[in-house]
Amino acid sequence: MKGTLGLIYELPHKTIAAVDAMSTGCILVSTNPRNDKLVLQSGVDYIEVASDAQTIANVLLWIKANFKEALEIGTHGAETIKERFDVKNIVHSKLKHMLGN
Repeated sequence: MKGTLGLIYELPHKTIAAVDAMSTGCILVSTNPRNDKLVLQSGVDYIEVASDAQTIANVLLWIKANFKEALEIGTHGAETIKERFDVKNIVHSKLKHMLGN
């Protein structure tokens, strides 16, 4: 699977880098430390794992064995991010809040 390594991104800590990775279609493997289930769904937009090495290894092996299905998760995640985190809408909302318009 030469050239596919860049499609996998593991995020074990709290950061918005997950959104950046997902927006490019990366298959996000995350421990979901914030337990955030309002926007993204595990198994649909990203793959949630327990924070132990064996579970993470098992998920990476699953991705290798089921790469087409894993890519579909990455693609769906990218679509969700683009819909829910549209820059124009976010900036407009923040300016409206700051300026009171």
